[in-house]
Amino acid sequence: MRLFRKQLEKQEDDIFSPDYLLRADEYVRAMEQTTNPAVLLALYKTTIEKMTYEIFQCDDWAVQMELKENLLSFIEDKERLFNDFLYRCYDEGTLPFIKNEILEYEDEFPKKSLKLLKELLRQSYEIHDEYLFCSVVFKQGGKSYYYLCDTDDDLHCGDYVTVPVGKDWEEKIGRVIKMQLFREEDAPLPVEGMKYVLGVES
Repeated sequence: MRLFRKQLEKQEDDIFSPDYLLRADEYVRAMEQTTNPAVLLALYKTTIEKMTYEIFQCDDWAVQMELKENLLSFIEDKERLFNDFLYRCYDEGTLPFIKNEILEYEDEFPKKSLKLLKELLRQSYEIHDEYLFCSVVFKQGGKSYYYLCDTDDDLHCGDYVTVPVGKDWEEKIGRVIKMQLFREEDAPLPVEGMKYVLGVES
């Protein structure tokens, strides 16, 4: 995980180095390579700015019209670009590790891309035979307890959830403070017999 983080930081440094500050098409190519959601969004916004700048700097009317068409096509192509990003992260096996980072920017992702994220995460967990553990607390600074989460739950850190407590499975509301993926052999508790999160509070 530490190595993965260093790779992302290096990738971000490379993309925003002076060598990358060229034409809009250079940013598009960078978008088609990154696996960092923050970099993806920064590149998307910068590409629009660069395309707009190129339009205003152009004196040739015919070329200007072509640049405007390119800008509109790029904006309309947002969903495909973001979906390609998700497929790329899925293929590289990094998607589960950057889920929370993606959800930090969920308002800027196309809705259909967020649906795709949910499906790809489900497939990723099934392929890698991993379990999603949530650490839940019932009061500020209190002891945390592990619960399993269904991989298709729309859940992330900070959410309030309903969970079963004690032998009688009394339902209580707690707050998720941490989410971790574990293979069964590496899990902090035996998976068999563990309690699941029952629902996310709206």
